[in-house]
Amino acid sequence: MKNLIYANSPRRARRVLSWTRALGDRFPLEMTVQRVEGGDPAKEEAARLLEAGLAELPNVVSVSVSSRRGAPEEIIAAEVREKDYDLVTLSPAGRQGFNRLFHGSMIAHVVQRVSTTVLAVRDGERIPPRRVLACVSGSRHSLTTVTLAAQIAGIFDAELTLLLVLSQLGIGVAGGAAWEADPGSFMESGEPLAGHLRVAAQVAAHAGTTPAIRVRQGLVNEEILREIRGGGHDLLVIGTHRAEGFDTVYEDLTDELVRKSPISTMIVGMRAGLL
Repeated sequence: MKNLIYANSPRRARRVLSWTRALGDRFPLEMTVQRVEGGDPAKEEAARLLEAGLAELPNVVSVSVSSRRGAPEEIIAAEVREKDYDLVTLSPAGRQGFNRLFHGSMIAHVVQRVSTTVLAVRDGERIPPRRVLACVSGSRHSLTTVTLAAQIAGIFDAELTLLLVLSQLGIGVAGGAAWEADPGSFMESGEPLAGHLRVAAQVAAHAGTTPAIRVRQGLVNEEILREIRGGGHDLLVIGTHRAEGFDTVYEDLTDELVRKSPISTMIVGMRAGLL
């Protein structure tokens, strides 16, 4: 697996290394550390820590450093466009106040610019994950997202939950509430998304994982965040759909989730390589 990693502080670098170590226990890794030329001391120390930490991991077959000048999101995107990475692993930049308002979310910018899968590593969650939450929509790419989430759950012997959020405008409140309580009845219904959810469950089973099913009704991101808070999940897996007809709306939802998710989040790109 060819992986590009970046962190802008020693603390975040250690967190990124923890995820890399977990993956390295399962796969041989070709690693590249992204270094920002002319960066502040914290960024320089983070790059040195990543390089030294990778050299100590037994399943890392190669370590290289890519040095570029510019904003982190721009140089990461440029590196990914020029080389064939399977995964980009990085931590949020921790921008606050005017800096956040002016520059925006670093990870959201990276996701918008690359088609490779991106893993945003956050503090406080278990590594490797014990509970994986994958979001299901009615798109073709959603099944790729489910497949990758099921593979991750299988690799780490974690529980997998598939979540489908029904629009609060498209379905009656009574029906939606009943299906939240009994998602099996929704899967047996004639609703268009029920068939997609059945296929998603079959895809997960084919990958070797029997998923739990959750159905919620409401605003998509609010319901996803509610499930994260109440479900004890360690990893959120979502897709990006910019190649499809409703890309603008979905990218807005993805960007918001990337910013607000309290747990590590994997955004499955359109050019996702399966594990």
